Amino acid sequence: MSLSIYMQPAPPFAEMHTTLGAGRPSTACKHCRAQKVRCSGDAPSCKRCLRLHRHCVYQDIPAFRANAGLSRNAPHQQIESSQVKESRHSPPLPDNHDIRSSGTKLGIPSQLVLGLVDTFFMHAYNAHLLFHKETFLQDQAVGKIRQHVLLSLCAFAAIFHLDSNGHNSLNQHGFATEWAERAGRLVLSEVETPNEDNIVSFLILALFWYSRGNWRRSHIHKGNAMQTAHILKLANKTDNGISPLKAEVSRRRFWACYLLNCHTSESIFAIDPPRVIANVPLPWSETDFSAGASVQSLELMDSTPSGTSIYAELVRALSFWSATYNLIKSPDMTSETCLNELYHLDTKLSKWWSNLPEIFHLTSSSLPQAHHQDLPKLVLIQVLYLQSLCALHSSIVPLYSWGEERKLPGLALQLSAQIAFDNACAVSELFRNLLERSKDTSNFTSFLGYAAYCGCAIQIPFMWCSNISVKEKATKNVQVNLQIIRSIGQNWKFVSLLGNYAEYIMKMHANNPLYLDNEPKGLLPDKLNGFRVVASQARASILGHNAVLWKEDGISVQGDEVMDLGFGSEQPVLGHGPRRHLLADVGCNVETVLHHASHEPLGSRVSGQPALNLRDADISTQEDFFQPLLGASDLFELLPDCDFPTGNIIVNNEWELPSMDH
Repeated sequence: MSLSIYMQPAPPFAEMHTTLGAGRPSTACKHCRAQKVRCSGDAPSCKRCLRLHRHCVYQDIPAFRANAGLSRNAPHQQIESSQVKESRHSPPLPDNHDIRSSGTKLGIPSQLVLGLVDTFFMHAYNAHLLFHKETFLQDQAVGKIRQHVLLSLCAFAAIFHLDSNGHNSLNQHGFATEWAERAGRLVLSEVETPNEDNIVSFLILALFWYSRGNWRRSHIHKGNAMQTAHILKLANKTDNGISPLKAEVSRRRFWACYLLNCHTSESIFAIDPPRVIANVPLPWSETDFSAGASVQSLELMDSTPSGTSIYAELVRALSFWSATYNLIKSPDMTSETCLNELYHLDTKLSKWWSNLPEIFHLTSSSLPQAHHQDLPKLVLIQVLYLQSLCALHSSIVPLYSWGEERKLPGLALQLSAQIAFDNACAVSELFRNLLERSKDTSNFTSFLGYAAYCGCAIQIPFMWCSNISVKEKATKNVQVNLQIIRSIGQNWKFVSLLGNYAEYIMKMHANNPLYLDNEPKGLLPDKLNGFRVVASQARASILGHNAVLWKEDGISVQGDEVMDLGFGSEQPVLGHGPRRHLLADVGCNVETVLHHASHEPLGSRVSGQPALNLRDADISTQEDFFQPLLGASDLFELLPDCDFPTGNIIVNNEWELPSMDH
């Protein structure tokens, strides 16, 4: 059987209709069909779903879609349509069914499965926590891998898998979604008979649906994984009665659950208290794990870092991030308590980082030497450290985080503002070095996109700084961050959403520049209070990773995410004096803003942009631009039909960063 039907890019939809007749598309997506509106029929997403940022699904993908990518001049590539249907829609097979003789596994060509397995281990940051690769390959060869495990693995890998022409054809033709849905049905049918394989599939499916933007589906699978891990007491696995390798695999799956929980803002891991987690041995080194036996003593969370296990340090790094967010979101702290807790956590973070071996400290010189398999995890560890400091210190600086003004000592405010700024610059420098090594960011996690967004929020105000060196550094760093957001957002819908938030923040500052005159340490404390606007959703998006996905009625439904970052009831006191309009037109694109920030004379305004009437919100024209300006709900207006702004940096494939050359 030729693999070409799974590997070719999807042609234009009009080309697929050449034998079916012109006019109305022969198939409509689920959303257009339900609303009885005309569907463009484009793959992988129709124009309407693309405009509304919805996951486009074709309910019945006909056989011609599978054959659409075949060359008319290559008859050896053709297969019978009945084989296509069997391949894509064959009924579930019993777990003990031997599928090797047919040359397919669950309707997927065996050779393609091998390629998808390699892709999975390259792109899933937790792959080596879920599987011992050599054991997995051996079990796969003899047909011992459960169906839902293999299907969920293939579904996730299909997001990133490229064919020989460099096209993401499996995803474009809808195979990834189909495999994930089938895996979900199978694993949910076993939920009342918990086993470790269920945990594996639930964790992979949680990541898959998160990448697609189906937040609720993702959270359901995440919750099932956590509860199953608790029921099976994976945290308490010892070598008693089982091989050390099998016990290590079980513990690693516990840590995979723990890491996914630390990534998210709403924790559901209270079932395992900190005292239990503190006594769970951290993952072995990858050398020991690959060999199947550990020659080193077990390490615990509070042990001095040995630097031998990359996953052990990833567990610690995400633990610090979780502690940072839990401190930031605490509503009961006084200003004095806040500072004490902040500096205490800062000290613990710095101590951990300083004790790590140099291999974990990526620099422009050491980064090219890092092994390609270790690099994504090394980058994630360093970004987690830097982002924890960024978020921790930004939380008390309204200029960065759009929070309430705290009555803090001016020196403390300046210090935290400078620490956040320096670490945001360090994140941007790391991203710049990564992009110089390779433009491909597909094997990096979505957390990097979030860190890039937070870095934008911190550095954008300085793009109009009167200090030339500060201005140029901030502008170049924001350019790099937006490039990371755009690249990672191609595979992770949440990062794409953050790209739109970044546009709003940039446009606000572009049309009302604060004209800071130095880095934070050289500014008066009052300048660090920014616009003195409390925008709770903006703050959540900047400091809380995916906290912005949560609403009063639970986690967002796909296509109905928060679009108004100032949504809420906050009503700040407006300043006095004459008023003027706040923002430029939504059509003002990011490259224009970056160009003006790079080239406009100091003190000049962005010219040639029409004013946007956001409920006629005006601001004071007094010399002090830091007086109270406008209500948060006026700052980020809800877009009609949940549509995204024209010229979106993620959707617009033609957008390129402007040159910084003068």
